[in-house]
Amino acid sequence: MGGYMDRRKISRPVKILIGMGAGIAIGMLCSLLPESGILIRVFEIGGNLFLNLFKMIVVPVVLVSMILGVVSMNNPELLGRIGGKTLFWFASTTLVSSAMGIFFSLRFKIGEGTTLQQPQNAGVNLSGKVHSISETLINMVPSNMFQSVVESNMLQIIVIALILGIALAKISSKAPSLLAFLKEVDTLNLSIVNLILDLAPIGVFCLLAHTFACFGFKVLLPLSKYLLCFLGVSALLMFVIYPVLLILIAKVSPFRFYKRMFPVMLLAFSTSSSNAVLPTNINTLNEKIGVSKNISTFILSLGATINMNGTAIMQCCAAILIAQLYQIPLSLVQIIEIISMTLVASIGTAGMPSAGVLMLGLVLQSVGLPVSGIALILGVDRIVDMFRTVVNVTGDAVTAVLVSASEKKLDRSILES
Repeated sequence: MGGYMDRRKISRPVKILIGMGAGIAIGMLCSLLPESGILIRVFEIGGNLFLNLFKMIVVPVVLVSMILGVVSMNNPELLGRIGGKTLFWFASTTLVSSAMGIFFSLRFKIGEGTTLQQPQNAGVNLSGKVHSISETLINMVPSNMFQSVVESNMLQIIVIALILGIALAKISSKAPSLLAFLKEVDTLNLSIVNLILDLAPIGVFCLLAHTFACFGFKVLLPLSKYLLCFLGVSALLMFVIYPVLLILIAKVSPFRFYKRMFPVMLLAFSTSSSNAVLPTNINTLNEKIGVSKNISTFILSLGATINMNGTAIMQCCAAILIAQLYQIPLSLVQIIEIISMTLVASIGTAGMPSAGVLMLGLVLQSVGLPVSGIALILGVDRIVDMFRTVVNVTGDAVTAVLVSASEKKLDRSILES
């Protein structure tokens, strides 16, 4: 039996990589076969089932973990300080991402020289999808907390968890059984997440097989300059800006950080959903990087809703692409407005697949660009969505490390072990 390879020796990240490779290969093969419709449908069903499993556990994980996190802080001043630092880094990295997206899109003229014509009847219905800042602020506090949970409104759930956590912290000595119950539920949630992750290789296989079966590699050709610019700026953020922040601010090795985050990044790439990856991201930061559970839960839950660095890059690149394709000149004021509206749009972007392309309508409308231009990038958005989700999720994790280190709550022995 010496040649027999025990499955337990294959780590979960390796299994996910195998699933990704097999999914891409099978998907490409299906894209070349005319009679593969049934198989593509099977892949779609399998991928959606996997995503639904993650979505099922997101609300319980966020709600219970954040309540326990707030209770463990038991200090309104500490909570306010951590919240302030978190928002500062979220806003800073989003603005830097947007500025880089604008700069390199203009520098390389990603929309010039392209022969694409303005599509006919290509308007995208955005009704009910875009909210102003005032509406977003009002909607943060739910009128019905049960409706918020049922609808998985993450921003409202975060507010509910904060209120319940603060209230429970005040009576924790009088309700020890309630606190113990929540801790047991938190343990149960972690067990469910691990069960779902055991299915990740199959889920990733189905998701990627469906994507490449539908589009094939030809989807990368028509808008190659847009794709290359987005990927280049994303790489600059991921492998230059983030590492510099980790080294200078947190005194953390980027190599160790990315090594521990790699499975989370793979999952983000395959699911294209910040919310779906949220439980895994929280556990990874806590158990493999050394960020305390309460800080990681608070920051990552908030980040999955309002911190979208990859989405900011995409929206700025797409806005410049559409303006240049339609030969619409942009003034400096309009460019600044694009950057500002990208920050606003990120607050209302849900952590689900392709949500960023819907919020792109807000950015385009703010500077008078045709919303119908969104139709030009819809064909490649599934591919772009994979990469921007990796950037979004990694940016949340970097912020958690920066804030945790500044609060001296980063257990460096875990990361350095």
